[in-house]
Amino acid sequence: MLARTNFQNVSGTRCKIDFVETPSVLMEYFCRDYRVVRQFAKHHRTGEPLPAYVLKSILESRDYDAALEMQTQILYSVADQVFHGKEGAKLSPTQTFDALQTKYYPIRPAPDTAWVTKFSHLYGYGAGYFSYLHCRRYASQIWASCFQADPLSRAAGERYRAEVLAHGGAKDPQEMITSLLGGEAISNEALIAEIIF
Repeated sequence: MLARTNFQNVSGTRCKIDFVETPSVLMEYFCRDYRVVRQFAKHHRTGEPLPAYVLKSILESRDYDAALEMQTQILYSVADQVFHGKEGAKLSPTQTFDALQTKYYPIRPAPDTAWVTKFSHLYGYGAGYFSYLHCRRYASQIWASCFQADPLSRAAGERYRAEVLAHGGAKDPQEMITSLLGGEAISNEALIAEIIF
């Protein structure tokens, strides 16, 4: 809806795969900020906003295993690379995934299960699942620079719309981030280093 591209096939989320999830990941930051949530999360009778402690409790319960969730995303990214890589998987999908889980995940595979069958993105991303991690970093950078101080800032929202959302795939993501943040965008190497370490 917000794209302003010359060609329909590069509007909206028709962009580079390592940027496509950035807007949706950024929206998660807004849904975690009480200054935003209190605007719409209200009691159906009284109109009172959701108490801050309720959101805090929800976020704390959700964040307790954030490191494990990150490790899961890394495991999925590695598996996606192996299955779609030049060499391909040498064993069955389940054996391959179990071997990767043993190597890259703190919880060992359960015998006689096929966790890989729950990884539905494996079939649609074709060696691009790493983009979720990439997009997390972009969204974090945008949030911290543009919205953290005031998530309801119209000026920041208009700048984000004009510098990022309007371009879709018609402009390189690094150029959009650079333009939005008024400086040099983080390099791919730095993105990877920050995600992994």
